[in-house]
Amino acid sequence: MKRHILTANALFFALSASASAQDEEGPWLPKADRKKLLALMPEGVPIGKNLKFYKLRQVYQKMYTMNNGRSKFNDITPFTDVDPWRASGGMHHVDQKEWRNVTGLDLPGKIVYWQEDTDVRAFALVPKWRWQFPTGTLAYDVLLRVKDGKEHIFEVRVHEKRESDWDDGTIYRPKVSTDKAERNTWSWEFSSVGLKASSVTYTAKIDRKAKFGPTRTLVIDDGDFTPPNYVGAGMSCNACHSKVGELYDVPGQIYREARRGDDGRFSWHPFGENGEIDQRWPLSAK
Repeated sequence: MKRHILTANALFFALSASASAQDEEGPWLPKADRKKLLALMPEGVPIGKNLKFYKLRQVYQKMYTMNNGRSKFNDITPFTDVDPWRASGGMHHVDQKEWRNVTGLDLPGKIVYWQEDTDVRAFALVPKWRWQFPTGTLAYDVLLRVKDGKEHIFEVRVHEKRESDWDDGTIYRPKVSTDKAERNTWSWEFSSVGLKASSVTYTAKIDRKAKFGPTRTLVIDDGDFTPPNYVGAGMSCNACHSKVGELYDVPGQIYREARRGDDGRFSWHPFGENGEIDQRWPLSAK
């Protein structure tokens, strides 16, 4: 990664020592939640100096027309997405009580947004909200194991925005020897959207104090440090994230729908609870 980074401890103490730009009111997670999450961050995980966390409800843009196309609508509609888009990659195997995730952005600038006339098979083109993250943005997906009323981070995924696309993503996991580990292979697919996944896991004891590092090797431990049934994402970040905002046909429905998200991110959108653009985000209109 080319961006300036700090260790988790350094950033945590910096936040504790003085007020920072993150203290301003906005749609990000509260300051107390950010501090708690940073305190849990394992050694070895790079933390962007502008990193802030968020947790947004899932919404999609319901686009349609009335009056033979003279009236155009784009309703920002809450819903619960389906697999594989519903949860972090590979987590559809895992009981929701066993884990949770928090998403974050380290933004080097403002997010650009605009409206774009879109063909959803209506009587006229309908304006769709679009947005684009600045080059150098770091997107975080922090996966936490929830067990016996406590939680710890078992994996951190970081995706970096390049000039015209996103990199392949970096996964941070505890450093564990696989010399004597049991090796297993797994495969699954989401045939309705043409996605196939496969993974290799190693079962071994994981030291909770182990330093994290970038690796594609996945070590699991049958439900202690890692959640039960977790066997990895099974595919690259971009295999799924390249499909955000895609238009698709809905059986029995005239209008096409747009998959939630844009520019490589399912979890983020600029809409407030009222469906309007939330100007508290760092935004720039195109």
